[in-house]
Amino acid sequence: MGLVAEFLSSKVGSLNTVLELGPYLFSIVKGATTMGLDINVDPDRKAYADKAVKYDVTHDAGTAPWPFSNKSFDLFIGLQVLEHLKDKSLAFSEIRRIADYAAITLPYNWNSLPKEDCHRNINEQTVKDWCGVDPVFSKIIGEIGKAPRLFLFYDFTEVGSVK
Repeated sequence: MGLVAEFLSSKVGSLNTVLELGPYLFSIVKGATTMGLDINVDPDRKAYADKAVKYDVTHDAGTAPWPFSNKSFDLFIGLQVLEHLKDKSLAFSEIRRIADYAAITLPYNWNSLPKEDCHRNINEQTVKDWCGVDPVFSKIIGEIGKAPRLFLFYDFTEVGSVK
């Protein structure tokens, strides 16, 4: 995730408070508050539990409210995790409520997967339907046809906190 870290350090000034949702083996920002789901829902994570990030908070991100006050974070980071949530619009509403900025990566147009796969058919319009606003920056990471990711950066200081 070098592009994400590089982008954040160049575009966003001082970040005093960061929430990272679902980091696996490491957090992208040292000292970030980490939030995860119950380890029992992910057998792979359970197998690597001794090496995995120890979450500061465990909360079902598909339910609201998240256990944080309004605008308690400068930045929200969600790398390859939001697509797994049942109610993505609710998650985006909570992200907008608790953070000024958001950096998100998602699988981009992984259309060869089975119809019910959560990684399938995600593109810029899909995410706008979930979020209600356009990102201030977006970039496709990787090659089309080889599991590319969509990197999105949002500035919620201008658009308010609700959809």
